[in-house]
Amino acid sequence: MARGEGLCQTLGLDTGKDLKVPDLASGKATSSSLQAMGPYGRTFAYLSLTPREASSILQEAKKAGLKTRWICNTKTFDESLTAIDGIMGVQPVAPFGEDMFAGMAEIKEVHQRWHPFDSHTLFYVEGWATVQVIAEALGRALPESKLSRRG
Repeated sequence: MARGEGLCQTLGLDTGKDLKVPDLASGKATSSSLQAMGPYGRTFAYLSLTPREASSILQEAKKAGLKTRWICNTKTFDESLTAIDGIMGVQPVAPFGEDMFAGMAEIKEVHQRWHPFDSHTLFYVEGWATVQVIAEALGRALPESKLSRRG
């Protein structure tokens, strides 16, 4: 039994089986791929896919008339899915341009200087923040190296 299933049992929640949707390799799910959900009548389902794959599943679920509420992990949920009804996700990174933290000003400034005509997603912001953390860690771990952007 998977850890999540054990937790669900402890909480008194019923779980269905994990579904693998083979049609996603082609980038297109089909309604028949989702028929296995039918017997479970799930109120909620968890998606752990790319945004493109999730979009395909969600479009087919809508066509199939599923009333399931979809919960997505942080790699699934991005700006492209926000317009889809019934989807929920947690995104600990602010979308590009949202002034939700002080660091966004620097990201926007650099964007204007280096590539003002590009568009960015929250994954751009996440990448930026990741590199800032790595740079800070290296600077602290190797102070004698006097690391800099140019160096």
